[in-house]
Amino acid sequence: MSKGKIFRDALKRGMVTAPGCYDCIGARAIERAGFEAAYMTGAGTAAMLGYLDYQRKVVGFGPLVWPSGDIDQDLGEMRRFYEQIGCRGKFPQLAAPVQPLPPERKT
Repeated sequence: MSKGKIFRDALKRGMVTAPGCYDCIGARAIERAGFEAAYMTGAGTAAMLGYLDYQRKVVGFGPLVWPSGDIDQDLGEMRRFYEQIGCRGKFPQLAAPVQPLPPERKT
């Protein structure tokens, strides 16, 4: 059952208690404690893209990526940034493409 369906079912039963969290560790702890929802923020959450170019010995930051709800669009934006800067890690042969988790692995 999807997280959205669990949340909608909980709302149908009445008020939903949603403890606040600010990171994925807190969200996991809230989930394991048995809560059906967690509150993050009304202001939104962004991911700051960063990189380490091992060969050129350069460290830097890229743009903030504000999740839009469209995972393909968001990951595409991240991919384009990393392709444009062309940085390479220490072991580029071990790099894997950035892709969303298959539905059966999403938690």
